[in-house]
Amino acid sequence: MSNLLVLLRKSHKFEKDQVAAQLDLSIEEYDQLESGQFKLNPQQAELLSELYNIEPRHLLADNTPVVNYNIGTYSRGITNVQNYFEGSEDHPD
Repeated sequence: MSNLLVLLRKSHKFEKDQVAAQLDLSIEEYDQLESGQFKLNPQQAELLSELYNIEPRHLLADNTPVVNYNIGTYSRGITNVQNYFEGSEDHPD
């Protein structure tokens, strides 16, 4: 998780103090989130999902590898390769 927070922040060109302010945290408290000492709570995940334009569930998942982020016209993170599907939402399971 902590690698994802760092990757998202840097790819959006935010400084730690900017993201900390969005979460109403001190820089030190935000550092603890990025370092993995503390986990995001659902409210923090919601705020960050709005900031980064991603689903909150991606921020709350444990050990989610990021395969691809911010490439091309239809930029988005592909964080769970096993469940990734490129196409309509009506795809069969």
